Amino acid sequence: MKNDFTDFLKPLCAIRYCKRMIDCHKCKHYYVTWDKEFPHGCKAMGFKSKQLPSIVVRVSSNRECLLNKEKTMNNRERNES
Repeated sequence: MKNDFTDFLKPLCAIRYCKRMIDCHKCKHYYVTWDKEFPHGCKAMGFKSKQLPSIVVRVSSNRECLLNKEKTMNNRERNES
């Protein structure tokens, strides 16, 4: 029998013990999917999930995401800021 409460707590525990939280929204590999069940995606690792990919990676491997790369701004974005 699946314990839904334990599944709910896993990502929260991973965040608590994390030295620094990786913000997937700033990663060039992160994307928003059209799938309502799995709205977050990682192009580098090739998966979609309910939680942010960095949380899924932390829970499943007990390590920080090693493929996190900060987005770079293009010329138009630089001119607007």
